[in-house]
Amino acid sequence: MKKFLFLCLASAGLLSACSSDSESLEVIDEGTVSVRFYLELQPDVVPFGTRVMPGGLPAEPSVVEEPPVSEPEEPIEEPAESMFSCLEYVVFDQDDRIIKHQQLKSEEGNTTEMMVADEFSPGVYQICFLAHSTSGVQLEGNNLTFPGQVSECFYFFDSFEVEIGNDIERSFALERVVSRVEFVSKDDVPDNITSFKVETSGIYKTFDLLNGYAAKETSAFTLTHVFTDDDREPGNAPVHAFYTFVPQGEGNTLAKATLQALDAEEEPVREKEITDIPIYPNRITRYSGILYTNATDASFNLVINTDWGEAIEEDIKD
Repeated sequence: MKKFLFLCLASAGLLSACSSDSESLEVIDEGTVSVRFYLELQPDVVPFGTRVMPGGLPAEPSVVEEPPVSEPEEPIEEPAESMFSCLEYVVFDQDDRIIKHQQLKSEEGNTTEMMVADEFSPGVYQICFLAHSTSGVQLEGNNLTFPGQVSECFYFFDSFEVEIGNDIERSFALERVVSRVEFVSKDDVPDNITSFKVETSGIYKTFDLLNGYAAKETSAFTLTHVFTDDDREPGNAPVHAFYTFVPQGEGNTLAKATLQALDAEEEPVREKEITDIPIYPNRITRYSGILYTNATDASFNLVINTDWGEAIEEDIKD
């Protein structure tokens, strides 16, 4: 695993932006205050220690690589270790207007913690961080939209006041704000199956940075996996999974997902429709059953589980 420092020196009270991914509003410069934000994933998401950040700030945004750190081996049935490669850094004023949007990226790989250094004019600000690993996200107002597949996302939002003569250093944990939906096979991949498709009626791809939840609209999403020789080894069938944001409130679901095991002519050999898929922030909804071959037992087992949170189990019949 790699860890990186993301450092930027660009005042929230200045007119110029650091990059083409930034936007800002002009603020009268009454003197600036140095601010440093230390970010890390929530301890129960992935374990890592604290470290002392180096003094001094670079003239331009930069990424500093640290030596790799060994991590304990993860259970093979669980998702890969949570990391991210991009950080959306957004500053709002008290009227929810964007003062700055900057996208910080790692060109070397994924990370689990960051430090952002900036300068602010006196005032009260609202600050938001959203960490992810997706290219091409678009910010419109306070809504951030993902163009295709949603990656794991981690979020922090707070307000703070800046006063002359009081430099600020703050540390906080980023919290996971997506749900993961998985389809796990109880059968091996047969030779006549070349691919597997999950076609949804829609997932939540737009995230409201001010309230920390998904926007209400969904967008169609299809996940397709082409099987490799390794996938066909006994007990080696892949997990078919995707992420979605979750709206505010209780009882949120995805309307429908159609599962298709396809042959070389892209004709379905087995098809299954799942409806009312429950989704929760920081939870995995896992369906397990026969995915690739026809069987008399067509039931699926639903688990809302993993070490993300407590488990709820239910049998689902045709």
